[in-house]
Amino acid sequence: MKLFENNLPIEQQNKIRQMFFERHKIPQNVRVFFERNDYGLIAESEKNLDVAVNLYEQNLSEFPKTYFPLKRLMVIYRKLKKFEDELRIINLFLSSRQNSNRKAEIIKMIKRRDRVLSLLEKQN
Repeated sequence: MKLFENNLPIEQQNKIRQMFFERHKIPQNVRVFFERNDYGLIAESEKNLDVAVNLYEQNLSEFPKTYFPLKRLMVIYRKLKKFEDELRIINLFLSSRQNSNRKAEIIKMIKRRDRVLSLLEKQN
C-alpha cells in the first residue's frame, strides 16, 4: 500500500519519514505513533483487521485524543459489526472534542452514535 500522495515505494517513504523525524527532532514515542498508523493502514489493506485494531488501540492508549486511530477504529468496528466497541470509540471521540469549535463534526458523531445504538438494539 502506498501511503504518500506521490506513490513512492514504502522503503523510500520510510527513509523520507526518518529524515523528517531527525531533522525536526520528533520524539521517539511520536515516531512510533506514526509507524503504528502506517502499519495499521497496511494491515487494513491486507484484510488483517485484528492487527490493525491492535495497532490503533495501542496508539489510543498512549495518545487518547488523536483523530486518526479513532476514525479508523470506528470504520473497522463497523465492518466487524462490533457495535459496542464502535460505541466506545465514538464516546471517546466525543469526550475528547467537548471544547471543540468544530460543531459539525460533533453533530455528525452524535448521529453516528445514535445509529450504533439503534444497531445494538436490533442486535439484542
